[in-house]
Amino acid sequence: MDQRVALALLAIVCSAMAAVPHNSISSHVLDIANGRPAEGVRAFAYRLDCQGDTWKVIGNTSTDAAGRIDNIHPGIPLEAGVYKIRFETKEYFSKSHQDTFFPFVEVPFEIKDATQHYHVPITLSNFGYSTYKGQ
Repeated sequence: MDQRVALALLAIVCSAMAAVPHNSISSHVLDIANGRPAEGVRAFAYRLDCQGDTWKVIGNTSTDAAGRIDNIHPGIPLEAGVYKIRFETKEYFSKSHQDTFFPFVEVPFEIKDATQHYHVPITLSNFGYSTYKGQ
């Protein structure tokens, strides 16, 4: 590989990595029923208040063409606590005239170290989903 090409690729990778802050929450939604990234899935991020009885919206956005959300809560700093992401799955499947059993998917998780990056992806089909703690 030409050294200039290698340096250009390295610059692209480094700039993409720098775009996602360490103390952030990202996601990736893959539509495994249709074999593609799930573009246009609306997602809302919430944080549970200190009393543990009220969810506060800290961000909302939609997945891009690659099914990704780089930072679901821009401008809102992370703190230790319980969070969740709500994915509007019925709305997503309705756009392509498909039925779904789950009108939305909520993924709760706990952040203990707010200086880290948290990746919360889901694989999605009309009648099921799966999630895990990603990198």
